[in-house]
Amino acid sequence: MFISLNYLIFLTAALVLYYIFPYRYRWFILLSGSILFYLSISFRTLPLLILIVTVSYFGSLLLEKNKSRSLFFVICVLLLLPLLLTRTFSRITELSIFAPVGVSFFTLQIIAYLSDVRSGKTNVERNYLKYLLFISFFPQILQGPIPRYSLMEDLCKGHSFDEKKIIKGFMLITWGFFLKLMIADRAGIFVDTVYADIERYGGTYIFVAGILYSLQLYTDFSSCVCIAKGSAEMFGISLPENFSRPYFSGSVKNFWRRWHISLSLFLRDYVYIPLGGSRKGRIRRYFNLMATFFVSGIWHGGGLNYIFWGLLHGVYEILEELLKSTWERIGIITGFHGHRRLKRIINIFITDYFIMTAWIIFRAESLSKGLKMLWNMLTRFNPWILFNDSLIMDNFETSDWNILILSGTVLFLMGLLQEKGVNIRERILGYPALLRGSLYMGAILVCIVFGEYGAGFEAGSYIYAGF
Repeated sequence: MFISLNYLIFLTAALVLYYIFPYRYRWFILLSGSILFYLSISFRTLPLLILIVTVSYFGSLLLEKNKSRSLFFVICVLLLLPLLLTRTFSRITELSIFAPVGVSFFTLQIIAYLSDVRSGKTNVERNYLKYLLFISFFPQILQGPIPRYSLMEDLCKGHSFDEKKIIKGFMLITWGFFLKLMIADRAGIFVDTVYADIERYGGTYIFVAGILYSLQLYTDFSSCVCIAKGSAEMFGISLPENFSRPYFSGSVKNFWRRWHISLSLFLRDYVYIPLGGSRKGRIRRYFNLMATFFVSGIWHGGGLNYIFWGLLHGVYEILEELLKSTWERIGIITGFHGHRRLKRIINIFITDYFIMTAWIIFRAESLSKGLKMLWNMLTRFNPWILFNDSLIMDNFETSDWNILILSGTVLFLMGLLQEKGVNIRERILGYPALLRGSLYMGAILVCIVFGEYGAGFEAGSYIYAGF
């Protein structure tokens, strides 16, 4: 839906109406637009979304009034869990289950809200329609970011027209189109080809596919978040960050502070900490960590590969801590310890390698197939394919590689600037109008001319829509 002319027309119309109406009614325009947006995507499941919102709304009122708050909270969560796990259950049973679009994301949003009401961190929202807006706000309902209740004030107060925010939002949306059409969907062609025939494409092919899938997943999800944040920003509304250049992390622990941040914070605040966090000794902390990553795996899907992927990240973090002193000693012995920049680069490469191996299993159709691919990658020696034409395929030609490498380089350089604290959008806003206009038009033309789309190609489908 985001990667379409229809969405851009819808967004433009919503913006015009929002800024025409008086301030006190502007939240109602957002609500009407959100309902219309959801109707256009999933007409059948709108009643179920309304039912979920209604049940959770009255559940929050009961939580506020009733002394047995814990009991009511458990009841509410037990009512929501079957919805949260519908996709997981459908994968296990291979049944087609009727569930609202975006259920995996807005269910976590509701659970976080109810938990905060139970603990007294958040006041109950008594206006049903405003609560409905909070859950159904169209830029973030499909794939997040998963907001907290603090977003409510931003949604309902009515914002003044700000040309700067409109332009900054437009830049973020354009960047989202670039990530999706120039990188994610193009990388996906090679990844799908290798995964469809792992007997033919083994060894270094799997290694390259692992790298490209890591890139595909990041740019695909980041594209959706950029368009969501850019759309909200045009209304003067700030959605939470969901990515902070995760592949620049120097450890797996730091990776999870940068990757899918809103989900990571949810798991920390509503799973890890309630289990005891790090307050009850090292062994208990390791157990809590593994349990949290188990929940993360279950959230992504019911296959054993998802659970294994989640637990593997837990093992990564524990081993990082246990081997930290050993790694420091190795750095001192080899002389790397005093070279902070070189040490950081080495840590990034090692971290990204282990993250990639986990993604290979994550992407596989099953755990056994994922493990087989890893074994194949490590035992089948064919690095020469990197230096001949073996990576050129019928559906992935030299031009595709050139575009992907150039686009990936742009992504890397942008990330490098942001790591150094450069606010790229603010920097561009400081350029002369003619130069800014040329950059905007150039970016749009690049996506139109070189973007990966065409007849029969579903550019609007996002990977995380399936989780």
